[in-house]
This record gives sequence, structure tokens and C-alpha cells, in this order.
Amino acid sequence: MLVRHETQTHRLLEIHLERLRSRAPEIATGLDYIFDFLAQAKAERRHAKFLGAEIVVAADHLSAALVNNRRLSALLDKTMPKSQRRAVTQQGDNATLGRGINNNGRQA
Repeated sequence: MLVRHETQTHRLLEIHLERLRSRAPEIATGLDYIFDFLAQAKAERRHAKFLGAEIVVAADHLSAALVNNRRLSALLDKTMPKSQRRAVTQQGDNATLGRGINNNGRQA
């Protein structure tokens, strides 16, 4: 039987959530809401009533993007010839293109 990974996660965490419900019911309520929200089919979800659920969804999207090689370097490999790249250094995705903002948040 195929079980969604959200359901499997909830099953694995249930014993810990029970303990949390007795010690910190507010936190347990928030986590229960997040798990219920994520268990809904994406097409059926509306805006979450709790920001924490939206944060988890966004983090999931970011994680999937990284796994699927959707970094700046991957975009440049597909869209820009290497001869046109100006200041992309060996720092990879942390580098800036041309004049921009450096890693210290200052104008380069």
C-alpha cells in the first residue's frame, strides 16, 4: 500500500507529539496544524491560518529546487554562453554578476 510521506512522518512523530501535547500544548497545536495542512492535496489548499505552515511549504519548495538543480549556475549554463558571463567566479551561486552587491551586503 502506498502511503504519502506526510502521513508516514506524522505516524513516526505521533508518540513524540503526544508527549509534547502534555508539556507544551500550544506548540503541539501548531505542529498538528502544519501536518494537517501539508496532508491536504496541494490543489485543495487555501492560505494557511498559521504562518508556520506557509514557511514549511516554502522551505519544501526551496529544498526541491536545490535537489532539482535550479540554482543560478544551472540557469546560466542553459541560457548564457560562458563568454558572456562577466564576474561569476569560482564562488558559484554566491557570486554576483558584474557590479552588484557583495557578500557583505555592500556595493561591489
